[in-house]
Amino acid sequence: MSCNDSIAPEWERAIRLESMREIEPVIAELCAQLYDSYMELVNANHHHQLVLEIRQYIEENYGDSSLSLTHISDKFKVNGKYVSQLFKEQTGVNFVDFLIRLRIGHAKRLLLESGEPINDIARMVGYDVPLSFARTFKKIVGTTPSDYRKHQQLLADEAK
Repeated sequence: MSCNDSIAPEWERAIRLESMREIEPVIAELCAQLYDSYMELVNANHHHQLVLEIRQYIEENYGDSSLSLTHISDKFKVNGKYVSQLFKEQTGVNFVDFLIRLRIGHAKRLLLESGEPINDIARMVGYDVPLSFARTFKKIVGTTPSDYRKHQQLLADEAK
């Protein structure tokens, strides 16, 4: 139900009142309700825009190993817990999962499209410790980076 739907009956009641003394408090309350609704919309729009900016920043800087919730909260001058909650509400995915999936997605592409060593790919996608990258990759993809590369190359060779 929209704000207009909930206020319309009150507005109709207010215009039927006979004196300004009766109308004034009803109109004041309606104005307060409208203002509250307006501010909710403004805040929702601001939150949506903030999450879009954060998401764009993450997509542009996923290779930075220092990228973290703390980094984001410092960069955007917003409390980390608040950013985390907002990010989850707006995207349906928590910050860490979004970052991991983004990094692993880029790693998969690099494994297929480049001959770069796996340790270099790990660093390119934001992992300073190759073992951490390999464990995360296996957890998400179901296989190690080297096995993924080999398997995908075999599939590509068979398709030729």
